[in-house]
Amino acid sequence: MKRVPILVAATVLLLAVGFVGGRVFQHAKTGFHFKLLAERVYGPSSDPVRWRCVSESVGMPFLDPGTTILEYRGRTIYRAQRAFQESVPVAANVRVSGKQIEWEDGEYRFHLTVDPMKTGEPVAGANSHPPTP
Repeated sequence: MKRVPILVAATVLLLAVGFVGGRVFQHAKTGFHFKLLAERVYGPSSDPVRWRCVSESVGMPFLDPGTTILEYRGRTIYRAQRAFQESVPVAANVRVSGKQIEWEDGEYRFHLTVDPMKTGEPVAGANSHPPTP
C-alpha cells in the first residue's frame, strides 16, 4: 500500500532533479554571461566617457580574457576583446578635451571628433534608397 506513493514521489523527484539539472547545463552551455570587472569615467561629469572592462561570453566563460568598451552618451564607440594570453587590444590613455576623444589600444591610436547634428539636418545618403535584400 505504501509502495505506490513512494514510487510516485521518487518518480516526481527524479523528474524535477532531471529538469533542473538540464536547465543548469543548458544555461552553462549556451547562456549569455556578463560580468563588469572594472569601470572608469573620463572627461567632465556632465558629459563623461565610460571605460569598462567586462567579461562577456555565450556559453561557458572559460578563461575569458576580457573585453574593453568605451561608451559615450549611451553609444558604444569602441569595443575590443583581447586574444587569449595577450595584453592587447585594451583601450588605454583615454583623454577627453572638448569635442575630442583620444585613446590607444596597443595596436592603434584613435582620435574621435564628436559634433552634434542640428535638428532636421539631413543624414548623408538619406535620399538614396535602402539596399534590397
